[in-house]
Amino acid sequence: MSHYCVGDGLRRSRRGLLGTGQACPPSLSELPPDSGPNKGGALVLHCTPDISTTRDGVVDVNSCEDVVVSVPGDDSAVVLYLFAVFPDEVSPEVTGVQFGITYTTEVASSGRDANVVFELPTTDWPSSGSGVALTVTEHDPIRSHMFPVYWFLAYAYDGSSFEIGRHPYFGRPAFYDASIPSVADSVWALGKVGFGSAEGRRPCSPCE
Repeated sequence: MSHYCVGDGLRRSRRGLLGTGQACPPSLSELPPDSGPNKGGALVLHCTPDISTTRDGVVDVNSCEDVVVSVPGDDSAVVLYLFAVFPDEVSPEVTGVQFGITYTTEVASSGRDANVVFELPTTDWPSSGSGVALTVTEHDPIRSHMFPVYWFLAYAYDGSSFEIGRHPYFGRPAFYDASIPSVADSVWALGKVGFGSAEGRRPCSPCE
């Protein structure tokens, strides 16, 4: 994959996603010169009805194109997995990530992936409009182009949705590298799951 298509209420500025509208992020060469190794990354949501994955941590997703973002609105319990995904052209080195969540469904529980060694949530986490900052490695940075970060157990109510957005205090989502001080690269594409009549968003395909 090269870079990500961004739509459904997202607009880009020179340094990140702001406001509403529809646009593609710039090519990697157009990103600010002070961008770090995690430039051009995305936070992608995948929905699965197999709630046992919250116990064993096994999710059958091998690429960004495998993620499911639209499912029937049948009131069933589903698990939403959050993945960090990076273009092939970069060499990521992730030590942390921060983001917010917004939803119109109901969330019963949530938890961090085994990659995450520390989390700093807002006091109302995981309510809609809340946010969290995560340390995703204790020693060496994570260098994979796709890896799980977090999960949420929600209900597939027709017309409702769940999406990744701004942190209420830190602003636009960001990935952090191993530098001291750490370089924060804005997350350029944000995932969304839609239930029934609500549309989802899978920011994986290259922009045309």
